[in-house]
Amino acid sequence: MKNKIFFKICAIILTLIIVYASFLIFVITPNLSEYIIDLEKKQAKTQLKRVEAVIKSKEEYLKNYRAAKQIEHKDSLKDISKIVSVLLDGYYKLYEEKLLSKEEAEKKAFSTVSNIKYGYEDDYIYILDKKGKVLLHPQEKYLFQNVYDLKDKKEKFFIKKLIEDTIKQGEFFFNYDWGENGDKKSNKIAYSLYYKPFDLIIVSSISTNDLESELNAEKQQTIKDLNPLIQSITKEELGYVFIMDKKAQLVIHPNLNIYSKKMRDEIKRQNLFEKMKTAYKEKKSLNYKWDKKADFENFTYDKTAWIDYNSFFGWYISSSLYIDDLEKRAKEVDSFVINISLGFIFVIGLLAIIFLKRLLDPISVLTKNAVTAREGNLEVRNKIETNDELGILAKQFNTMLDSIENNTKDLEKKLKERTAEIEYKFYHDSLTGLPNRLLMLRELKTYEFSALNLISIDDLDNINELYGFEVGDKLLVEISKLLQNFADKKNLFLYRAGSNTFALLDLHLENFIVYDKIINEIQALLKKEIEIKSLNLKIASDITVGTSISQDRQLACANIALKEAKKKGKKFTIYNQTIDTKKNIEKSIYWKDEIKSALKEDRIIPVFQPIFDKEEKIIKYEVLMRIEKRDKDEIYYISPAQFLYIAMQIKQYFSLSKRIIKKSFQYIDKIDKDISINISFNDIMNMEFIQFIKEKIDALDVKNRKKIVFEILESENITDYEILTQFIQEYRKKGIRIAIDDFGTGFSNFSYILKIKPDYIKIDGSLIKEIDTDFNSYELVKAIVSFSKSLGIKVIAEYIHSKEVYEIVKKLGVDEFQGYYLGKPENLIEQNIR
Repeated sequence: MKNKIFFKICAIILTLIIVYASFLIFVITPNLSEYIIDLEKKQAKTQLKRVEAVIKSKEEYLKNYRAAKQIEHKDSLKDISKIVSVLLDGYYKLYEEKLLSKEEAEKKAFSTVSNIKYGYEDDYIYILDKKGKVLLHPQEKYLFQNVYDLKDKKEKFFIKKLIEDTIKQGEFFFNYDWGENGDKKSNKIAYSLYYKPFDLIIVSSISTNDLESELNAEKQQTIKDLNPLIQSITKEELGYVFIMDKKAQLVIHPNLNIYSKKMRDEIKRQNLFEKMKTAYKEKKSLNYKWDKKADFENFTYDKTAWIDYNSFFGWYISSSLYIDDLEKRAKEVDSFVINISLGFIFVIGLLAIIFLKRLLDPISVLTKNAVTAREGNLEVRNKIETNDELGILAKQFNTMLDSIENNTKDLEKKLKERTAEIEYKFYHDSLTGLPNRLLMLRELKTYEFSALNLISIDDLDNINELYGFEVGDKLLVEISKLLQNFADKKNLFLYRAGSNTFALLDLHLENFIVYDKIINEIQALLKKEIEIKSLNLKIASDITVGTSISQDRQLACANIALKEAKKKGKKFTIYNQTIDTKKNIEKSIYWKDEIKSALKEDRIIPVFQPIFDKEEKIIKYEVLMRIEKRDKDEIYYISPAQFLYIAMQIKQYFSLSKRIIKKSFQYIDKIDKDISINISFNDIMNMEFIQFIKEKIDALDVKNRKKIVFEILESENITDYEILTQFIQEYRKKGIRIAIDDFGTGFSNFSYILKIKPDYIKIDGSLIKEIDTDFNSYELVKAIVSFSKSLGIKVIAEYIHSKEVYEIVKKLGVDEFQGYYLGKPENLIEQNIR
């Protein structure tokens, strides 16, 4: 059997056998007699504890009996007082019916109550008024006496307290000590009840002396029951148990009659009793000489005893042994142990080996399967069916793997469903159910040759103002149905591209030269009045179409064509380069010179826009690029929206980024908040940029590194997620936090978010901008927040431009906020940050 545990345990067993044999020969044999004597003494002590436990149980029984009797008597008193109350109710009713006067009703009631008897002689009912006057009492001397200031045996004004507490609580249990003219003091339990109709206090009482009499009777019966019970749990082979009370009288003894007669000698009894008391107080054993049953009245045999005391019964309990019998027993056991121990050593070793084999075979299987499961194979199962802990462990192991496997599958399924649900909301319009602008942008990237038609419902704003938004929405739904039928017939793809804009994508351009025919068909389709059946309305609407055919920037070109058509009052315009080329060339030349000049004159500066938490406290700044311009004495800043695209074309984008990052890091010590730096995937793919950012980050201390957040733009430009993942992991180790910027635009990779788990998701401003008016934007933001919260990712909303937008995103659970409504970008460096 090749098992390390087997050999280890065999070595342990062999060692134990050798140690045991040595111990038996060199230790046990010489000292076995002493050991056996000590063992028997311990057994005698244990016997004493068992007897004490039995007596304790009887003590508990009697205590419980007393408590039960007290409860029984209290319940009885309560019932009696309530019976009196019911009787008074009857007479009060006669009084109310004017069949009796109040005095007659009370008199007859008291007469009836006086006939109620219960308990013992000292148990009776009495009735008082609120001033303490006795109206009913079995002793005539108290009748009509005022006992308000009457004291009990302890000099307490118990009547006064009785009246006050009964009136206040309605009913009241109380105790008091009573006795007259030298009578023995009696503790009484009383129950008082306030009878409001007659304004009386009914008191029923019982003497606790009666209760103690019942308890003593029960105690005597308990003593009778204890003797055979104690003798049944003790052994008389070497000694016995006996009990003496506080008066030195034998209570329990194996031969009570004989020893009671023998111990009538007061001196002998008191002598043994005093020794027992002393031994108990000093917590020592008692040694004395006594006779034996077979050698009666020969008090020459040495005995040892252990004493315990029970305060409830007042008993001294003794467990005793004969010393010579102990020594004889020790020799017998000594011989027996030596003879039999060696014989069992071989048998034990053999049984141990057999047991080890049976035990370790399942353990080996469990170990092998545990290693397999740890390596990722969750399909492995144990086939161990033993009816022991190993079998239970194997089944639990299988159950655990089943649970892990099922949970993993269930989690994957739910995650796919949730991702699909969120993705569907992202890419579909909630009103019409059509694919939305985001899905259109994503799909446009996959087609090389296509035509995109943007269809604008020109008078939708007027329709909304005239008929209301509900009618406008219904009109959009009807238009979407007409366009969908048209798209199905022409094999086109339909999208909702904006609040009043639809898009038709054509991938099958058989003759794009005469493409205007298709546009004319669209015009004709929507020229007719559209019926809103639910509102019994017919509404006509005008449309304008902008078309882009096989352009690099299809949507942008189609949008230029749509604007051109509206500008010139045309029904449609097909994009061509003459629409925007001239202006773009002029703009490019201007910005090319301006960027070079700004770099040379050091006018590329970072501005800092504050980001707020839910308490409207600034927690960090986003670093933004600006070109500083001076007009005489006035300074103003130019947004990168005007020059960034040109900067990329003239290869100056990297120089601008370096300038902003360098200045931001230069002043990071003076900024008391975190800063957020924008980084694109193109930056990450630029080796020169990677080397630059690494040098700048490594130059910072740990404290300042933790103040930096990289905002990575989420876009379709990300082509290699492995490189992006490596970049994120490398800078996370350096203490840099990661945010995904512009999330929710044309490209939102949810599966990658699940993989990298950024610290922040920053929702694109185009969604936040219209969240208070566009239901689709609202639902998309809501879905992003829910998705992020489930992963423990904080959400930032930018473009907060009004109070309404701010309140909406706060209610949706957004964590951080940025926008001109809360704070504009500022040149903190110019303000001399400290």
